[in-house]
Amino acid sequence: MEALRQFSKCAADKDWELNTKKTVVSVLDCVAEKLGNTRAVCKSSYVYPILITAYENNELEKYLKKMNNQKAIGKLGLEHDEKVLLSFLKANGSK
Repeated sequence: MEALRQFSKCAADKDWELNTKKTVVSVLDCVAEKLGNTRAVCKSSYVYPILITAYENNELEKYLKKMNNQKAIGKLGLEHDEKVLLSFLKANGSK
């Protein structure tokens, strides 16, 4: 979840070069810091590999546009951003 949020923040920042290894490393560092782990542990255990691959292949754009910072809770008790991640995973589950 946090990786998708960080990718979204990078996509919104006009100073970032999108879809670069540098951005992926930066996102993994942010996730690692938040979870109190190393980048390698986060990449291997906490971040969906298809999320990174989709970002590198410029396939996350429509999901990143849906992300926001609102904490609205839906009928199932999921935050908006969690619904976006669930939508991405359902759409890419067969890859």
